[in-house]
Amino acid sequence: MKHTLLIMTRNERECLPVMLPKVDESLFHQMIILDGSSTDGTTDWAMAQGYGVLNNVKPELARGQKKLIYVAPPGFRHAYISVWPYITGDTVTYWTPDGNSPPW
Repeated sequence: MKHTLLIMTRNERECLPVMLPKVDESLFHQMIILDGSSTDGTTDWAMAQGYGVLNNVKPELARGQKKLIYVAPPGFRHAYISVWPYITGDTVTYWTPDGNSPPW
């Protein structure tokens, strides 16, 4: 069974470098940062860590990549709907790196 970690962000530039290394990446076949149009450099940091940008990429072209980032308009409902075609896991775990839900 394959597992996708969906990391919900909006202006989490300061939290991601602290919290994301605590995630055991071996548990997940795919990790997607779903960003709600951050203005603080969240997406720049994620790209510097090797996350590929999904916007304007056909879902089938993103298959096989483990670390991805999708920038959506603010609002969870629209974000979930827009990122769903890119999810390849059998299960999805939603996580926010702001410290409210520890990764252990």
